[in-house]
Amino acid sequence: NEYNKNDPNPHSIVLEEENVRSNYVLTASGVIKPYPKDLPNELENSVFDLTVDDEIVDKFNKFNLMLKDETRSFSFFQRSGKLHILFGMERFVGSNNISIELDIKPNKEFRDEIIFSVDTFNSIINNNEDCNIDISVVKNGMLIKCVSDTFVNRYMVASSKNKQK
Repeated sequence: NEYNKNDPNPHSIVLEEENVRSNYVLTASGVIKPYPKDLPNELENSVFDLTVDDEIVDKFNKFNLMLKDETRSFSFFQRSGKLHILFGMERFVGSNNISIELDIKPNKEFRDEIIFSVDTFNSIINNNEDCNIDISVVKNGMLIKCVSDTFVNRYMVASSKNKQK
């Protein structure tokens, strides 16, 4: 079938093989905002930049598993001029959480927490495990750039809750 972007009706994709039939329901095309054709290589006005090394990935996976039932989000925040990653509920709520201090000093515009989905981030780092991964964070999202010898993947991820003032 020919794709019609003005068609308001929901559609589905059906995949069949012998005894298996999968039906994936899609939304009406007008509901989804168009994806930008070219993501930027760099973000202007980033509040901090971070290279994701093996140590960060190991800590992320370890603490994500420890608090798996607690939350599906993590946040970046600063304390005493140092960047931290927080797993668990918000840092001011009396709940289980784990904070990791990173040796990164965010710029002066970064004042509070920026919260992201654990599942989205986990999916990106696991699907690009053989890449060099760099993150640029702005007040309402982050650009994740994954570079290998043969390709470059760029992901724009919106914050799930933004407490920047």
